[in-house]
Parts: sequence; structure tokens; C-alpha cells
Amino acid sequence: MDDSALLKISVAVAIIGLLGLFLYGAAGSTAYSVSELGKLEGRTAAISGTASSMSTSKAGNTFFMLSDGTGQINVAVFHDSGIDVSQLKNGASVEAKGTVQEYQGRLEIVASSISVLSQNG
Repeated sequence: MDDSALLKISVAVAIIGLLGLFLYGAAGSTAYSVSELGKLEGRTAAISGTASSMSTSKAGNTFFMLSDGTGQINVAVFHDSGIDVSQLKNGASVEAKGTVQEYQGRLEIVASSISVLSQNG
């Protein structure tokens, strides 16, 4: 086999691998309601709802409650995550994606992305 054929095969395999990783990553986060999050500890989930009780720590971390009609959950956005929270306001309709984990006996989402769907507040 000549170098040209090997290069084509290598590129094709790399593209297929990247496509597989993309599809795996997209499937890794599914939309849930707050009431369903108890069974998802350690997994990635997306949840939409209304933001309230926003606060920012001295270290620059942002915390807020997200309510969706089935319950509420704390969302933590750490300053080193690169997530822009400047448009996030109390009363906004948002989607939070991240890892569901327990902190001080309560579930929370450690955000990997935040999308402001609308500003209601």
C-alpha cells in the first residue's frame, strides 16, 4: 500500500472517530425535570426552568436556584468554567447543563453550560 492510500485511510478513520465522539457527547446530556434528578447523581443532565436567589461569592462563583414546577435545585457556576453569566438575572428562563452531584446533603448541578432562553425578570 502506498503512502497516499494510508493517508486517506488515516484521515477517514480520524473523521469517523471525531464524529463518534461528537455524537456521544451530544447524547451524554438529556433534558430532565428537577424531580427526576435524584437518580442521576454523577451523570450529566440538562434542565430548564426559572432562575432565582442568585448570588456571587468573593471567589467569583455564581450560584442560583432553578425551579421548573416539579421542584428546585441549586446550580453552581464556577468562575473558571468560562461560562458567561452576565446576562443571567433573577426571573430569567434558563437551561443549565452539567453534572448532578450531592453537596452538603443536597443535590446540585455543577454547570458546564448555561443558556438564557428569555429574560422574564
